[in-house]
Amino acid sequence: MRKLAVMAASSLVAALALFGSVSPAQAAPVADTPIPTIGGNIFVSTSADGKITAGYSGTTGLSIYNSTTESVMSYTALSLGMTSVGEAVVSPDGSTVYILGDTPQVVAVFDVSTASVTSTILLPFSAWMGAITPDGSTLLVYAKSTQEILKIDLGTSTVSAPLFMGFDYPYQLCVTSDSSTIYLPGYDAGYTSIVDIASLTETGQLIDTDGPLNCVLDAHDTLYIGDYDSGAVRKYASDGSNTVSASGLVQEMFGMGLTCNSVILGDYQNTGYVTLDRTSLATTGSITSPVYTYMMTVDAAASMTWVGGYDAATGLQRITETACPEVGPTPLPNTGIDNTLVTSTIAFASALVLVGGVALLIRRRRAN
Repeated sequence: MRKLAVMAASSLVAALALFGSVSPAQAAPVADTPIPTIGGNIFVSTSADGKITAGYSGTTGLSIYNSTTESVMSYTALSLGMTSVGEAVVSPDGSTVYILGDTPQVVAVFDVSTASVTSTILLPFSAWMGAITPDGSTLLVYAKSTQEILKIDLGTSTVSAPLFMGFDYPYQLCVTSDSSTIYLPGYDAGYTSIVDIASLTETGQLIDTDGPLNCVLDAHDTLYIGDYDSGAVRKYASDGSNTVSASGLVQEMFGMGLTCNSVILGDYQNTGYVTLDRTSLATTGSITSPVYTYMMTVDAAASMTWVGGYDAATGLQRITETACPEVGPTPLPNTGIDNTLVTSTIAFASALVLVGGVALLIRRRRAN
């Protein structure tokens, strides 16, 4: 009987430790082997699940990597009817890549399944940067030549009147998960612009004199901004206040991504990545890699980061973290509850059941 009681007590102690006293160790982010592509200075975009990733390189062409089949297909710019191109934007479902044309001034609609351009959408300017809303309905396109942004209704191919922004060029565009708002870091302007997508009007500015260049949103729309001049990261709260990391984290911050516990920073001048804690923005380590970063993008869950390098031999690279439920072997359903807490609660409840059973057994023995 004493042995059973000791076992029950031990189980309870272990459950209590798991429940709150002892935190499980978090795995560090890891980078997969780089994937060769065509061209350098690679703009990168990925589907919502991170399985279809496109890298486009200016006048060279397009490479599309399929994580399911682990295959990469490349197409020259000329084969796509282009001579000079800005970014290529992957639709949320991974079925389509929208290639933003500089010459000619069109959006080429590339069907991934047939590996062909199925249509084009005429633009009033040479496109540079773009983003697609998570609901897949709208493509936003920015032109550095005219410093304007416009939106395209992808159901009708209707092009809106452009909104003048006055930025030389935003290096990334970040759209909220409800498809309502887009953030444009304005490096030369000294602030990040907040634009309402439905009306295509600027609704606010996040003042930042440290050179806002990169942006990324997590799955809850927490905004992270990478400051090129200071080499620091800003994390914005819903009221517009921000937390700032240490400065000088990288020499030239040309990319910022996320895994479920980390912020990933890329450097245009040096290989590899710096990692920060997503909550505190404290530096946690680094990742060795042969890739010099040109751009980064994340999946919808903000659990994996894709890197576009500036060398074709190391053109694309994926960074994941085994602690992220989205990339683990058996993810729990998306209940909105942290998986660690779910596991802890189950263990705690199991221990209580065991203790209760032993106590009932002791009472029955004494009664007899």
